Amino acid sequence: QHTPSELGIGTPAPDLTAVYTPEPGTAYIGGDEIFITYQDGVFTVDFDVVGAHRIRSIYGAAGKVWIGAEKGTVLELQPDGSFSPLSTINPGAKVNAMWYSPGGTLYAGGGQPFAMLWKYDESTDNWDFLEVKSPSFIKEDGNYLNRVSGQARLSGIWGTDDENIFVVTKEKQVVHYAVHP
Repeated sequence: QHTPSELGIGTPAPDLTAVYTPEPGTAYIGGDEIFITYQDGVFTVDFDVVGAHRIRSIYGAAGKVWIGAEKGTVLELQPDGSFSPLSTINPGAKVNAMWYSPGGTLYAGGGQPFAMLWKYDESTDNWDFLEVKSPSFIKEDGNYLNRVSGQARLSGIWGTDDENIFVVTKEKQVVHYAVHP
């Protein structure tokens, strides 16, 4: 356990909201306008990596690491430690979760001002939204809904492949998605 002063963060310390460890001895930690790298016992704190954005998720796969933040921001960590922004998803969105499918596709989910799941097209640097495949998974007060509540906040993504993607919301919903036609 390390105190904020030991890391040079100061007080009050910003909220920390995401962590990813690509290998033993390495960790990436993000939070409110802060990004921390831990490598071989040394912490490096960066307050400028995402500007005024608040990091909400960190995910890695296939030798890549992505950071999801507020304002619809997704950044890709480069081998030299710098970050390259992907196209903005939606300026009002919080990127609360990301998942990289076995088929090689990056997905990002968020909420506020509305709940949405997006699929990234690397060849065009664009995001496309996905539609709900199985509305019967969405249930509120015993009634099935045909969409995710506009107030829902997506908080986790996982799937088995690009046709079976599941999302959970902070409102206790489980939603099954499929690629938008």
